[in-house]
Amino acid sequence: VISYYDVTNKNLMLAFCGNAACSSSTKTIVDEGGNVGQYTSLQILANGNAVISYYDETNGNLMLAFCDNAACSSTTKRIVESGGTDDVGQYTSLQILNGNAVISYYDADNKDLKIAFCNDATCSSPTLRIVDSGGTNDVGQYT
Repeated sequence: VISYYDVTNKNLMLAFCGNAACSSSTKTIVDEGGNVGQYTSLQILANGNAVISYYDETNGNLMLAFCDNAACSSTTKRIVESGGTDDVGQYTSLQILNGNAVISYYDADNKDLKIAFCNDATCSSPTLRIVDSGGTNDVGQYT
């Protein structure tokens, strides 16, 4: 399973390899509308479903998409941190800790490295922390 950004259509995508050599694949649109899906990171949960962190450039948000089944034919999307007037969520790196998502990411407006701890399986109320404050420096890209 591979998550990726479709530059032409500005969508978040998943590709499922049809065999070990990945000589064939099935592609699925995970999120569309606007410019969504940059800086993806993917993990597979214990139930076999994918979860993907990514950047929503249209709204400047850090996002999570939870596949509702192994084929990811339907998803639950969650805003982890809303950009509002800020621009957050680039350069995501996703891990699963005790069944919950943990995401490191870049806050472009403040030039900070941040981390989001999901406090439940659906990330309904994440805890957001600054790991390294850029100040006059620029830190946190390429996590």
